[in-house]
Amino acid sequence: MFAVFVILPQFCLILLGYLLTKRPSFAKKDFWSVTEKLVFYVLFPPLIFLSVAKANLQIGQCSYFLLISISAMSIAVITAWLANFLIKGTSAQKVGDML
Repeated sequence: MFAVFVILPQFCLILLGYLLTKRPSFAKKDFWSVTEKLVFYVLFPPLIFLSVAKANLQIGQCSYFLLISISAMSIAVITAWLANFLIKGTSAQKVGDML
């Protein structure tokens, strides 16, 4: 039940944002594009940094998380490299047909 109370405020904020975008008298599209850029590029990175800096992490947890992260990134890089290698000689139309 604790998880519900932790997640509920985020869903309420998302719902509020959705409802505000549907109300044209609140703000125009230009406002939302500027706000989105401000949040994602200016406000969100320091929030993530501070959250990680203040977190009470133990060495065992960090090493496991680091191992999973490096493995996932390695798999993504190898998959992208293989896709580039396999698609390199094909035309754009054939690539679209494969997808």
